[in-house]
Amino acid sequence: MVDYVCGTIRTSPILSKLKSIMLASFCLLLLFLTPLCNSKTVRGKFDPASAATSHGQYIGKFCFSGQNGRIEHIRPDDSPFSGKLFLFTAEQWDQGLMKRTEEGSIDCAGRLAVAEHVVTLTSKAGNHTLKDLKKPIVLHALYADMYTCSKAPPPTQLTTTDFVLHFFNPDSHGETVNHFSCEETGLLGFYELLTLIYFVLGCIWAPRLYANIAKRGPMHDVLVMLTTVLCLQAVGSLCMFIHLYGYSTDGQGSPLMENVSELADIAAQFEMLYMMLSLSLGWTLGSAKTQVKSQIWKSSPLAKVAAGMAITQGVLILWEQIWYYDHSPYHAHQSLTGLLILVLRVALALLFAHTLQQVLPNERSAMRREFYSNFAKFCFLWFFAYPVLVLTSLVLAQHFRRKVVNIGAVTAQTVAVVLLYRLFLSRSLYWEVSALSSATLPLRMDKKNLSIKLSS
Repeated sequence: MVDYVCGTIRTSPILSKLKSIMLASFCLLLLFLTPLCNSKTVRGKFDPASAATSHGQYIGKFCFSGQNGRIEHIRPDDSPFSGKLFLFTAEQWDQGLMKRTEEGSIDCAGRLAVAEHVVTLTSKAGNHTLKDLKKPIVLHALYADMYTCSKAPPPTQLTTTDFVLHFFNPDSHGETVNHFSCEETGLLGFYELLTLIYFVLGCIWAPRLYANIAKRGPMHDVLVMLTTVLCLQAVGSLCMFIHLYGYSTDGQGSPLMENVSELADIAAQFEMLYMMLSLSLGWTLGSAKTQVKSQIWKSSPLAKVAAGMAITQGVLILWEQIWYYDHSPYHAHQSLTGLLILVLRVALALLFAHTLQQVLPNERSAMRREFYSNFAKFCFLWFFAYPVLVLTSLVLAQHFRRKVVNIGAVTAQTVAVVLLYRLFLSRSLYWEVSALSSATLPLRMDKKNLSIKLSS
């Protein structure tokens, strides 16, 4: 809920605490996530004991583009080594997990037998070429050796072996030197263009935006929030571009930059959610009749429900970012936690629509109704862009889904924020120049006592 007093917003304690908690959580999350990041240059240790216990040591997955692919393997020492890398398609991976022995346990040998490709790792360094791939394909890599499927327990003196694996797709010239999987192709160009657009528009519009915010007009707090969101989105775009640019050269990029980008995006999401719920549950969007009863809003169960759902969504996002391997705001739906986040997002959108529906029938002014209508459209674009894109992507091939959801959601939400910025900026300017503002806008400024009064 929000109250206008002398042109500023006084937020409710619930939402203020929510905002503080989220900001603190983002800082902690940055510390937790940095060592958890992974890449398509995989560094680690082959662990025979772990492979024997788990019927194979899972290394990772990579989407090959459907032409040729290459896997480069490197070991720092040249001691005798008998391990192999087994590559499974998604169907073969599921098929292997279904193979069971008479006792009901996983049939280890049967599982390895269905692998699409086998890479021998006996040499200190080497390359394995995947030829004539008919279509884009995701391959899961599993390490196994002579002890993995042995019925006898492995020797206790087995040691781990350091390794480096590079996965490559062909570049535009057909050379297998491209670190990007087929799911990530095009993301570097998109973020490069988006960062350039932010930079150019920032240089053009920053002075004007600063001048409008410095006036501390009736829309000051909303404009500050939207400016914060745009800045966070620009920072996120720049950091992701830096990460992807490095990723294109070494297959690793900068995990820190990737995490900063994701956290900036999450912070922007919560800033928008905070602003929208504040505007829809408080004085700003209320008619005269609604504002007179603002004390009821302060104890409204609806406001508490909204805050509760927002807090729950925040906790789930933090949980998903910490514990899930593939943690990105725009493919979180691949986990159960991510699906719950999507459900809460839709529920908050429905709550937002309900509160607006309570306001619109009481408004007689065509200008007010038009403002509320545009406000609702832009907010719904922001709320529903990600869920709609997730549903739409289900009809697409697997390797297209991540790109469509990521690029589409970022673009739609950026457009929504820009449109909201224009809407509130034009409303603020109209307030300042129109002599009829007290009769056509929900609130007016009484210059005698510098307080907000309700318009008649």
